[in-house]
Amino acid sequence: MRKHYSLSALILASCLLFACGESAAPDMTADLPDTTHTEDSDSESVPASLPDRDFNGKKLRVVTSDEYAYQLYAPEQTGEVTNDAVYARNQYLEEKYNFEIESIINSANKFNWYTPIINTVLAGDDAYDLVGHFAYSACGAIVQNVYKNWLDIPYIDVDQPCWNQNINDCATINGKLYAITGYLSTSVMQSTYAVFFNTRLAEEYGFDNESLYDTVRSGKWTIDYFKSITRDMYKDLDGDGKRGLADQYGYAVMPDTAPDIWLAAFNQPLTSIGNDGRINIEINNDKTVSALEKLLDMFYGGDGVINLETITAYVSYYGDDFFAEGKSVFSTSCLSSAYSKFRDMGDDYGILTVPKWDEAQENYYTHIMDKYTIWGVPVTETDDDFVGFVTEAICEESYRTVYPAFYDVALKNKYSTDAGTAEMVDMLMEGATFDFAFMFGDYCGKIQTMIREHIKNNNHDFASDFASRSFRLDELFETYN
Repeated sequence: MRKHYSLSALILASCLLFACGESAAPDMTADLPDTTHTEDSDSESVPASLPDRDFNGKKLRVVTSDEYAYQLYAPEQTGEVTNDAVYARNQYLEEKYNFEIESIINSANKFNWYTPIINTVLAGDDAYDLVGHFAYSACGAIVQNVYKNWLDIPYIDVDQPCWNQNINDCATINGKLYAITGYLSTSVMQSTYAVFFNTRLAEEYGFDNESLYDTVRSGKWTIDYFKSITRDMYKDLDGDGKRGLADQYGYAVMPDTAPDIWLAAFNQPLTSIGNDGRINIEINNDKTVSALEKLLDMFYGGDGVINLETITAYVSYYGDDFFAEGKSVFSTSCLSSAYSKFRDMGDDYGILTVPKWDEAQENYYTHIMDKYTIWGVPVTETDDDFVGFVTEAICEESYRTVYPAFYDVALKNKYSTDAGTAEMVDMLMEGATFDFAFMFGDYCGKIQTMIREHIKNNNHDFASDFASRSFRLDELFETYN
């Protein structure tokens, strides 16, 4: 039986060990977690599944985009917590198993950087052992049969808690898993969506931290409840009589990736995989249409919720900046914003799950932005024993050391002693979902972007839009057949 190991336990442990001041902005170089491995560290909770090996200095050749190379490679200690945890992990493993991680960084445009890598493999060149892709971009490699099946790679144990079983199970068709993810990729946690709330503004409307946490715990944190409390949270701060960038809102976002969270939160899949291994389209139903109507009513039916693109030109992540400036009570953003966007904001903030569909829905769910890293083994790679062993070792050690360090940095800014935040993050990670459409959007009629497009344009005509979509599902079936 596979045990579940609570992420909140990791959070709270790091919080208790490395607590900082309640309101001071975090010093990214202070109070670094001790990521040094000890032979008995977490031996009960994280099985040491690998034997001793000596690879005689062999290199693990890893190619990634320059943006996400930090997950696997840290050339030196810098004082930044996650970097130094990666550095310590690599030093420990490279010494223990006598191998070396070689980072091959591709700095081409983020939308086409993987094309030269695919071409290299298709040409038969054994240049890479491991390739890290943005999740949404891996389809190009998979449908061209560039990657091996992870389930055939020695030592890879997808049942270990260091692997993301939810994502990997959903990405497995007919016993084939061509791209894998887990704690090897800190970007999975960083890309997980949450609801952030400004504690000062929330208290002005009568909501303190504990009352919001209790609403989640009671199961009453639903889209209808969220709509009801945000609808009238509006203040015309500049007194010009119209909504603008100078005003304050209950909930404000840019309609780029943030609206992708809602169908996931409502437990409405975009696709499913049948027993025959075929992908089925699930988005076209009455629940989706009802969900769209609720969302459009939320965004356009009152003053308190705003699609920011209606009042400003599109700028990616402007919604995060808007929240950081204290102009909205709530924001939906990735957990990475806790340290990249919100750690220096003047107000305190808290973290909540994403509202669910209704009280009858048992669990809370959320969406992982499809830019997190998934990993493939090229068919040209010639030493599965080595690649499988060291990849499993890196993933297991990341679970022990890198993720706790990241949690500490992400949360200790103002909430190192707030057990409620740790509880909410734990619920978010337990409810993080994956849908095949986000990896294979071109083959699934790009249905993964439908809700965001309709919110952006205040478009109620779901049926006509869906009918206009083109699907290439048979091609996917052949890839996994």
